[in-house]
Amino acid sequence: GEAKRVLRPGGLLTIVEHNPKNPLTMKGGNNCEFDKNATLLPIKQSLSLFNELAFKSVNAHTIFNIPSFSYLTRKIDKALGVFPFGAQYFAFGKK
Repeated sequence: GEAKRVLRPGGLLTIVEHNPKNPLTMKGGNNCEFDKNATLLPIKQSLSLFNELAFKSVNAHTIFNIPSFSYLTRKIDKALGVFPFGAQYFAFGKK
């Protein structure tokens, strides 16, 4: 709520998070001392937070679905972002 309050009208709030639906992300997080006590926020929960606060244009995309070594693989990765399996995701909404 505080983040929305301080946004300008039309401002964009973005949450970037590791995707708990991605098994490689979970394996890496479970073996990382830095992430030892972390609780990952599922995509649906992030979207729910935006909707509860009445943000507009709420959406989410996953990233790092495939290794992006070239223009073509980056385009493919972007196209795959509509599926909930990338290593990370970003959720966003406008005030």
